[in-house]
Amino acid sequence: MKNYKALKKAGKGRQRLTRHLQRLCADVAVDMAEDIRPGTEVVVGKVEYKVIEYQSHIGSLKTIAAVAMEDYGPEEYAIVNGQPGSGYYMHGDFSTHIMVAPAKTFVHFARNLSSIAKAFAVEQEATVSILQEAFARLREIAESEQA
Repeated sequence: MKNYKALKKAGKGRQRLTRHLQRLCADVAVDMAEDIRPGTEVVVGKVEYKVIEYQSHIGSLKTIAAVAMEDYGPEEYAIVNGQPGSGYYMHGDFSTHIMVAPAKTFVHFARNLSSIAKAFAVEQEATVSILQEAFARLREIAESEQA
């Protein structure tokens, strides 16, 4: 009986920590995604992360998802609150199905958060550089036509 009680106590502790980790990861993922263009992708530790934006008939949710290749094609597992590995319809909208990332994805996200943030920052800097070059070219064209 002593081993059973120890097992139950350890199980409850693991569940509590997993829920807490998931909430923290979900908050960070939503916050990170806020300023990144949807569709932006990075790869960290053999896992592809992508900024996604879900739209329902009531509102939207922008977050980061892990992309996994399944037998039927790529599947996006969102870093959001919800039962890990489950799915739900956002705002009850049957056209907006969200697959919640499995627990191991939350752990990978937490362990590699610094690298993930850095990879997205590098991607953002590259996009800004391209936009600055495009504006410079447009300015040159506009100035040459005025001359």
